Amino acid sequence: MDEVTRAGKLVWSTHLPIAYPSDPQQLGPNRYLVADYSRPGGIYEFDRSGKILWSYHPASGNRMLDHPSLAERLPNGLIAANDDYRDRVVVIDPRTRRIVWQYGRTDRPGTGPNRLKIPDGFDLLEPGGVTPTHPNTG
Repeated sequence: MDEVTRAGKLVWSTHLPIAYPSDPQQLGPNRYLVADYSRPGGIYEFDRSGKILWSYHPASGNRMLDHPSLAERLPNGLIAANDDYRDRVVVIDPRTRRIVWQYGRTDRPGTGPNRLKIPDGFDLLEPGGVTPTHPNTG
């Protein structure tokens, strides 16, 4: 993981003990969230030194993630993640490390109500078109 300025200057760099870091999100001055795009995959919060501060990575069962490619902390503290190869978007409670909500039927791709096929992204949209996890662009 690297952070660089717009001019291309390296700010910091670290190696995480995960297979395939995907779409890191900055949570604070020294806190980041990243998805591990692998099977089983996971969600990791870490600091600039590469220290894992929190993780979610069940190895099997309904809680297991298969190639999650994006995770974002929602305004209420829960973490949303798209679980690409299990055809769903999930919301995880970081305190209990449990999936508390999902859209899509696990391992059943499709189209129509409550069906997804390899969901590769999401955004939280509030009334009025506000995107609170991306205030500068929404």
